[in-house]
Amino acid sequence: MDETPPVIRYATGEIAQVGDRVDFDGSAVVVEDVVASSDDLARWGLDEPGLMFAGEKVGLVFESSESCCWDSIVFLGRAT
Repeated sequence: MDETPPVIRYATGEIAQVGDRVDFDGSAVVVEDVVASSDDLARWGLDEPGLMFAGEKVGLVFESSESCCWDSIVFLGRAT
């Protein structure tokens, strides 16, 4: 049976996608990966779904979709 990974949404309702530009607690970052499927979790060595962000000021940061403060993540736009 094929696994359907959970959909991760921002507080505003948009579905998170790789390449999205977001403001992460005051830092401009890009969504490096949407970690949702069991393959994603295994690849990153994680045990819960979430978003992997990359940014100049923050480096590479994982935020769990279960415990993050969604108000601190502001969707700015899709990759162009």
